Amino acid sequence: MSNLLQMSALTPSISLGGRAPRNFERDASLAARFDRRLSKFFALLLCGYAILLVVYAPLAELTFTIIHAFMFLITVCLFVAIKDRFLFFLVSNTAWFWSFSTYLYAATHLKPIEDGLFSPIHASSLGLLLLIASALAAGFVHFFRIGSPAAFLRSEAAMRVLSRFRGLIVAVGLVSLSVTAIFPNPTVSSVAGAISFMTWLGLALELRAVRGRFTESGLLWISFGFAAVVALALNGRSVLFSFGLFLIFAYLIFAPRVWNAGILIVAYVAFGAFTAFSDAQINVRSTGILGTGRSALWPTVEKFASIDTLQTILFPFGESAIRQETTDRLRLSLLEGSFGTRYFGLDSGFITRLVNLPYADSVCGLSGAIDRIRWDRLADILVNAMPYVGIEKTEGYADIITWDMGLRDVGNIGFPMITSVCELYTMGGWTFAFVASFFFMALIVFWYRVFLDALGSRVFLILIFSQFAISLTFTTAIITMLVPVVRGFPTTLLALFLLKGVGFAMKAR
Repeated sequence: MSNLLQMSALTPSISLGGRAPRNFERDASLAARFDRRLSKFFALLLCGYAILLVVYAPLAELTFTIIHAFMFLITVCLFVAIKDRFLFFLVSNTAWFWSFSTYLYAATHLKPIEDGLFSPIHASSLGLLLLIASALAAGFVHFFRIGSPAAFLRSEAAMRVLSRFRGLIVAVGLVSLSVTAIFPNPTVSSVAGAISFMTWLGLALELRAVRGRFTESGLLWISFGFAAVVALALNGRSVLFSFGLFLIFAYLIFAPRVWNAGILIVAYVAFGAFTAFSDAQINVRSTGILGTGRSALWPTVEKFASIDTLQTILFPFGESAIRQETTDRLRLSLLEGSFGTRYFGLDSGFITRLVNLPYADSVCGLSGAIDRIRWDRLADILVNAMPYVGIEKTEGYADIITWDMGLRDVGNIGFPMITSVCELYTMGGWTFAFVASFFFMALIVFWYRVFLDALGSRVFLILIFSQFAISLTFTTAIITMLVPVVRGFPTTLLALFLLKGVGFAMKAR
């Protein structure tokens, strides 16, 4: 760790050979401003993190407090070591979405920090293991200079060629986002998943072309509207959350000023709209429609188009009729002893999806010691992650483990989020979970370096990799972490290479 603290950053330096082109200089300036903004934000969060640890120390078990204090100290070390603040966010995400978010949720809901957890020490230890594995993996990739010397897009000529195709790139990506709803075929879904990363590349090119002026980009807002329709069709929040995260990072990169009255109003309305959609989506899911073969589209549209949506947009922290209906179902479910995340009680808000520790505890807090590695399950997941091999959604590993443990009836499909490290632990125990987590994060940082080498612009890199944050926080599972690094990133890089070649060939003619 001492060596880690001595380095100035975990990203390679960029040399463009002499004076950098003007747009690349501008990208570097925007990325530096982005780092400064996130530095202030994370410094503030670290102060709040420390205060929460101190406040809850007398109220929590000593071992629990020590584990989370170690997570805090590791995060501080990473903050000092990694000057690329987006990479810092990727590597340290466990501290924020396991430890800090749990403390913050408990504080804002005025509840004991360990109340509702089956095994607080066990679940917290899994978070510490994941954070240590992530930090060591990032250091390993950096110190051994694992990356790619390829720089085939690091020129203004190449960027101009790609910019000509940005509409086509976005269109291909958006179609791939929706194709799983239209063609529920495993092979089609796998190919579509690999191509969907093109959406963010095309939109990054679009924002660069309009110099970050959001209101001048019709392509951006058409894409957002299309994503909203897809989210309704799939009865899922991840697509909208992906766009929301993309817009947040884009705003932090391009906006001359972060705070003003207009953006506060927009942020408030957007939060209310997303909360309303989340309430409608969870309400429909609570009816048990998933896994029955029936479409959840029209029930979700009906709920979202109700007067409750307007009420939630105006008062997102209030209690709407839709949320109350969901709460009543959750109360009945808990009384019947159904599987659930009891830490949140009857809270069904989407904010709970950012507090990962209780989700891991809901399974790993009950699993006990693991004495063997389930190689068959690992093989299934690895095969599912390979290109052109579809993911069989009706037999996700999280569902299987809840069936095996008797937490839910066999065949009861709910796609529970139990976190990637909990899945790995139930698959092979502590050592297996550590080694696999190390390997996954090493792959993430490796691809981060490869794209930085190829593009020469951290503006593009941040916008493209903003989507990987979804896999680490909002939809955390082994398969959602593997699919981008095995399918998405290689496919995107190959597509860029081919588009560049086609563009230059057309230009030569």
